[in-house]
Amino acid sequence: MIFFLWILLGLVLFLMVYAFIVSILGRIKVNKNRYKGSSGNIPIFLKSNKVHTDIVFPLDHPLSPWSKDLHPQKTKIPKSHYKFVGIGWGDKGFYLNTPTWADLTFKTAFKAMTYLSSSAMHCTFYTQMHQDSFCKRLMLTEDEFLKLLIEVQKAFKVQDEKYILIEDAPPYGDDDIFYEAKGRYSIFYTCNTWVNLCLKRSDLPAKVWVLFERDIFRGILARRSRRYRNLR
Repeated sequence: MIFFLWILLGLVLFLMVYAFIVSILGRIKVNKNRYKGSSGNIPIFLKSNKVHTDIVFPLDHPLSPWSKDLHPQKTKIPKSHYKFVGIGWGDKGFYLNTPTWADLTFKTAFKAMTYLSSSAMHCTFYTQMHQDSFCKRLMLTEDEFLKLLIEVQKAFKVQDEKYILIEDAPPYGDDDIFYEAKGRYSIFYTCNTWVNLCLKRSDLPAKVWVLFERDIFRGILARRSRRYRNLR
């Protein structure tokens, strides 16, 4: 009995120390000059559902490969005028089996947090975007945009030079699809960790280490744009 109490105490202490470290690292900015704005003219968005963060790219920009590499026509109710795609990385079991928090099971959560599950890319298509507390716009230079594209493309699994669509994946809505991804989710590497690393490696606003979406958004100010003020 005492042995198990010591294990429980050790686990609690570990989680407390880990939470403290995460809270500190999630506040330390890297690429600090990038928080002051940019002279770039290519818009991307960071979009949150209060837990998970997507990187939203334009589909119609000449440098954007997503209109040919992804399959918006495979969505439940395809639209001909999609303008943006939001891309997120995460645990495959969580993505496919947990459309709402009510569907979360202990098995899914345990596998997701302990490297026991594979991962997937969730792609959501939009006709318009706007900024608010959970959607921030960044204006990128061509160099920054290409760096970010490369980082995001690295996460997709490829077969015959094409991304692998998960054909039987139940969508969350009318405008989203899933692809196979590289890597494994865990308590040390979450969907938000992936987004932060993509930003960091692209010389964009980022933190030393991030687990939660609030740390990604801390310090990034929304700037109004007439062109992108409406959300589909």
